[in-house]
Amino acid sequence: EIVFLDEIFKANGTILNTLLSILNERILHNAGVPWKVNLVMLFGASNEPPQEEELGAFFDRFPVRMLCDAVEENALENLLIAAHRRHYASELEGDSVQQVACINDFRLLHKMSLYKFGGVQPAEPVAGFTKTFLTVFRILRHEYGISDRSLSHFYRLARARALSEGRNTLLDNDCKVLYYCGKDVESARLLPTVVDSLLQ
Repeated sequence: EIVFLDEIFKANGTILNTLLSILNERILHNAGVPWKVNLVMLFGASNEPPQEEELGAFFDRFPVRMLCDAVEENALENLLIAAHRRHYASELEGDSVQQVACINDFRLLHKMSLYKFGGVQPAEPVAGFTKTFLTVFRILRHEYGISDRSLSHFYRLARARALSEGRNTLLDNDCKVLYYCGKDVESARLLPTVVDSLLQ
């Protein structure tokens, strides 16, 4: 139900086509037989964004993109200590992770974020946010080539952000979810500053 795929853009065409079917339709075709996939969310990691044009549609299926920089020099000691403690715990105590949520929490959050702020049509209190959100998105779309496919994803993410902060209304600051729509490393570094300046 929750999947993590490493070096996802190094997969061959057959695997990528299979993944597209899973992402778009939640269907896996195995020997001509369609199987329903109970996928709730999928994370991917890559050392670099894809350069090939034919991977553009697949890349767009990962609209939220987090840039993970190398550990800073002054944090290396903390990294070593944390890694040692993790290794020690897994060797002596078993590989257990404290549960902080279950899959139904994510399903509930998804449903609430869809219906909490007006349901099918944005409610009146959301109208001001929607106008700001579309203005910022249009600018990023033209300046940074953000895909139209990601529009609804980030709108839903903004609603989830408000919900997770215990709010019943969307604020302009919820547009900050657009920090994470960069198509490459350069835009990923610039977007937080750009979005903040557009919200002033």
